[in-house]
Amino acid sequence: MRNWGARLRTDLQLCGWSAAVLENERLRVTLLVGKGGDVVEFLHKPTDTDFCHFTAMGLRRRDEVSGRPFLDQYEGGWQEIFPHAGAPGAYQGVWSDQHAEVSLLPWDLAVIRDTEDEVALRLQVRCQRSPFVLDRTLVLRSGDCRLSVTSSVTNVGNVRYPGMWGQHLAFGAPYLSSGTEITLPSGCRGLPHGPTALDPDGGRFFPLAEAPIQRFRAPEPGQPSDIRYVTGFSEGRYTICNVLHPVGLEVRWDASLLPYLWLWVESGGGSGYPWFGREYMIGVEPFSSFPTNGLAEAVSNGSALFWDPGETKTLYWSCAVTHVDVSTGDAAW
Repeated sequence: MRNWGARLRTDLQLCGWSAAVLENERLRVTLLVGKGGDVVEFLHKPTDTDFCHFTAMGLRRRDEVSGRPFLDQYEGGWQEIFPHAGAPGAYQGVWSDQHAEVSLLPWDLAVIRDTEDEVALRLQVRCQRSPFVLDRTLVLRSGDCRLSVTSSVTNVGNVRYPGMWGQHLAFGAPYLSSGTEITLPSGCRGLPHGPTALDPDGGRFFPLAEAPIQRFRAPEPGQPSDIRYVTGFSEGRYTICNVLHPVGLEVRWDASLLPYLWLWVESGGGSGYPWFGREYMIGVEPFSSFPTNGLAEAVSNGSALFWDPGETKTLYWSCAVTHVDVSTGDAAW
């Protein structure tokens, strides 16, 4: 174990969940290995800025919530979502809870590299209700502000089978405010849609015309819940920045695998379970498919991914801290 350069801790416990930390001189990244491999800390140490958000419920003890649905366990942070995304539902008679399965399962951990120049962890999980194994390798280099992630999904069954795949990245206080902006590459456009199954308490979901969209500003607190879908990415990239903070975050991913971005806003207007008007957060989530109604609808509308027997699909994505020019709001390395 080191306390300089790139370093690892793999023997931690948080509220009874096994956890691990990748760290260097500038970043500290904490993972809940025992719960979906969730990223529950992405801390830029020089400015004490954590880009992960904790909900009002926060991280609950494992003995309280283990085995319960996603929202009962949801502490905030960032999750890998596969192979069912969005509201609970059935596909070919198999029931899936919201955002199941891998976000609700413990993962196995192995150390790939542990040097002062670079550390790398491998997480692996085997699905229980679908024929998939998912591997994820996270890499952090000394002095770097970028976490690099390689995720791969393999169909270990003998039948062709579909999945929805996404990165459920949520941001909140204290980083998020009504001055926070998400900047997308040129050429992106919104997809029209109606109310979805994530609208249990009457919150409005604004239809979005098939129109160009390059900037999305977080709403004022107290506005209704909202979810939008964006596609047309020439490259998988967005930047989130707030002129009240000296740093922002750039997320990059393979848009050929995840061609959609879910923009989900909960700004205090959700009066029912689980928010009760307490939350102000935004999800900016690269996904393979849409909408947030589960696998059966994604298969029906043609947006689901399919794996042949033995096939592996590999996704590269990363998130990196950027510096923000507070006079213009522009983000730069």
